Amino acid sequence: MRKRVVVADYKSAYGDPVVKIRLEELERFVVTVYTREVFVLFREVLLLASNVRVVSSKKTSTCTLFEVAMYCQGRSWNISWGEMDDEFRCSCLRMESFGIPCVHIIGVLVRLNMIVIPDSLILGRWTKKAKQSPINNYVFSGEIPDAAYMSMHAAMLDDCRELVKLSCSYFEDYFEVKTKIANE
Repeated sequence: MRKRVVVADYKSAYGDPVVKIRLEELERFVVTVYTREVFVLFREVLLLASNVRVVSSKKTSTCTLFEVAMYCQGRSWNISWGEMDDEFRCSCLRMESFGIPCVHIIGVLVRLNMIVIPDSLILGRWTKKAKQSPINNYVFSGEIPDAAYMSMHAAMLDDCRELVKLSCSYFEDYFEVKTKIANE
């Protein structure tokens, strides 16, 4: 399990998936924000978004209400969009349940010609920056990314184990290595 997490973190940190969908700008934005695994899930939502049709829209004093339906289906969903805080709500409640915007909201984003997903629709736990501590949010020149750090840490532990094994074979070697480490 731990190895899969490290591999998934590495894949998210290095290299981006290939853009395949006609909603290229949205997809490019999502690739930069979400981890690879969440992006794969979200890509399915983007694929289905082309089937969403905005049936009607009504502007109120506080928000805009949209009624959307899937192509050739009789059911409809209601989406509200608060322009002031850029917050979306859908009657399907997928965003509230899974933390990933639903196909209905993405259909409205496409209708509104948005090329980025508003912050209110991006949960921090699904982003590439989720595992960074608040102090590490600022990247300095020469700083090592998390996945590279994990790899270097594992390699250094292996080297240290080998050093301990060799230096503890004889008393003379042990004292020699101990004094070298203490002096440096």
